[in-house]
Amino acid sequence: MRERVWEAFQWLQTEGAYPEGPLPAATCHVERAAREGWLPKGIGALLVIGPGTHHEVDVLVSKLDHHEAMRTTVLTAYSGERAALIAAGYNADCEDIHDSSLSTGRYDLIFSSNVFEHVFAPYIAIMECRRLLRLGGFFYAVIPTFDTAGGGVTPWHISCLEAKHWSELLNKCGFQVECLTTVLEESVGAGEQYYHIRARAVELQEPHATVLRRLIEAKET
Repeated sequence: MRERVWEAFQWLQTEGAYPEGPLPAATCHVERAAREGWLPKGIGALLVIGPGTHHEVDVLVSKLDHHEAMRTTVLTAYSGERAALIAAGYNADCEDIHDSSLSTGRYDLIFSSNVFEHVFAPYIAIMECRRLLRLGGFFYAVIPTFDTAGGGVTPWHISCLEAKHWSELLNKCGFQVECLTTVLEESVGAGEQYYHIRARAVELQEPHATVLRRLIEAKET
């Protein structure tokens, strides 16, 4: 029964939002982050969350200062999106970022663009990202500011939070925010604004350290 309940919510992020199949995410966000120097360097293992199609991943991999051993995994809750990414040659897993089976401490960078406004429980999703990152790894998110026409008014955007809320959630989940910048992206739509957030994984404080420890223990049993 629990799986059926969760599937009812996931429909809002998958077939409900994209009835005609996955759409390519705007690559301008990755290009902006690279141009401004906000992307971290020397990434070994990369996890991209919900890119739609392969276009965003292609640009991200090309912009990162990576070596030949760089490994890229894509996580999506949408089976149609996974199929398109696999066809493009990427390793894609079909799971939800609230609760994945990926290995603890596996990644150097988790990147998501226009994803976290769709999550149902931001604390849980960010804590899962912290579990997946090595200590010192990076979380990078591009999120609408909701001050524009396409922001929180759309039925598909659930977590309509301001910058201070994202920053505090990241802090509680064991991240040090290094960059939180508001960007006007005219190429997406007139007056559309986005947060670019880069945060580094650090040691957690209590009681959140206990939450992460119990989460890791639950995943390993």
